[in-house]
Formats: sequence, C-alpha cells, structure tokens
Amino acid sequence: MGDFAAALCVLIIDNNVDHPDTPIQSPGGVLRAMTARHQAGQLRLNQSLIAIRKRKRKRVE
Repeated sequence: MGDFAAALCVLIIDNNVDHPDTPIQSPGGVLRAMTARHQAGQLRLNQSLIAIRKRKRKRVE
C-alpha cells in the first residue's frame, strides 16, 4: 500500500471512531486488518469513503 492509500486508511479510521452504530474500539487493529485486506487484494477504500459521505449527508438533513 502506498502513502496515499495509507493516509486514507488513517483518515477513514479516524472518522469511524465516532461511528453512530459501530464505533472503532481498536484503531490499530483496524489498520492491521486493512493492511491484510490490501495484501489480499480485498481493500475497498472507495466503499468506505462513500459510506462516510452518505452518513455525513444524513446528519445535515
């Protein structure tokens, strides 16, 4: 994973620490899981970003 993807992972984790339904309890564990998914070719950062965007839009409405 490159610098940009790693930075996105950190931003996604930081944003989801305050998730209304399933807040992240162990940011380091989530980063390890994201790294493993990346190595397996299963990391989908775009889906995480879309979910964050939808959740933020709901709060504004």
